Amino acid sequence: MLLMYTWNFAARETKAMDGEEVKRILERHHEAIESVQDRSLEDADLSENGDTRQVIQQVWGDLKDHFGQTGASKILSLLNPDLFVMWDEDIRTRRRRKQSDPKGTKRSDRGVYFHLKEAGYSLNSNSMDFGKTAEDYVTFLRYCKQMLEEIRPCPVVQEKEMPPTKLLDEALYAFYKLESE
Repeated sequence: MLLMYTWNFAARETKAMDGEEVKRILERHHEAIESVQDRSLEDADLSENGDTRQVIQQVWGDLKDHFGQTGASKILSLLNPDLFVMWDEDIRTRRRRKQSDPKGTKRSDRGVYFHLKEAGYSLNSNSMDFGKTAEDYVTFLRYCKQMLEEIRPCPVVQEKEMPPTKLLDEALYAFYKLESE
């Protein structure tokens, strides 16, 4: 619990809470999250009536309201690192400032949102709002699951001794975040 709280302390939502409130929120969703504890991203059922999708639909709104979009994904990832992949604004929308105006307004560029649009995923939001709903996170996990299926045969992936979701997290970080810094 302490790691979840401190890891996301930069979020304004989290700064307003104390440890007891964090504990109450997590206890409220313990049973639902525990019901998919034996799942990994590879065997997650993200279909319309799938159990993993249903859990996300059940807990996302409350976690997002208290911890923000990034914090909600971090909490889920900490509670089941084999199933849930973290994301942040750079990964979702890859917002960055123009090189000609480094102090200016961030603009969306090439985050996961744009890859999903190009791949034909049905998205109900624009790039600025992507990530606010449980369905957006489910769509992101579907995308991650597809990526995992595609990279699984690669020798470098097979040699890594880490959960596939952590490997995806590092790849997404490198692809979307490092290039924009």
